[in-house]
Amino acid sequence: MAIIKQAARQTLGQLIGANNPVVTVPDDSQRQYSWTKKEVDVYWADIEKFKDGRESGRESSSEYFIGPVVTITAETASGRALLDGQQRLTTSTILLAVIRDILWQTNAPEAKLSANNIQRDYIARKSGRKDPMEYFLVLSLFDRDFFRDYIQTWSEISGECARTEAATRPSHHLIKDAYNNLYAKVRSRLQSMADDEDRLDYLDLLRECLIYGLV
Repeated sequence: MAIIKQAARQTLGQLIGANNPVVTVPDDSQRQYSWTKKEVDVYWADIEKFKDGRESGRESSSEYFIGPVVTITAETASGRALLDGQQRLTTSTILLAVIRDILWQTNAPEAKLSANNIQRDYIARKSGRKDPMEYFLVLSLFDRDFFRDYIQTWSEISGECARTEAATRPSHHLIKDAYNNLYAKVRSRLQSMADDEDRLDYLDLLRECLIYGLV
């Protein structure tokens, strides 16, 4: 028997991540990733506006409500089935992966450590060398393998995902497009900054907005 939990305020970091039950899109829902450039652009504009307001110190900008997320937890299960909120959580995970990848590419030891922490804390990790990878957001069977290959299964040695899976569905192409779109937007913002310290500060503040500010 499933239990529908009461409504509760949670940040993105409290919903997905290493210290939380895994969030899974049920296979029988037949839902796939569907956000186009239009939705991703609106999402990014909202994140940027929220980030700017949060940095200004305005109390009204301390949190950004991204909408309701509905999960069901079975009495005997350690994970949660995601009924509503797939597009927002998937796109937020993609943006975290973008921050991770750009941090790694700066080649600064501090940045590489931050990239590893984002991966382990909010995307996927292995408890031990021979243990299977634990993914904190599990998409339905339509997108699961591609999303893992393109976004989640990341090497702390090379700083890259394998990306060997062919994009065989429209949703796979949308996942790639969302990553490339967000990557280009973050890179564009970084190009206007004078030095590496400013760039690292920007990436760290963007990470904080996602993890602690999105509610």
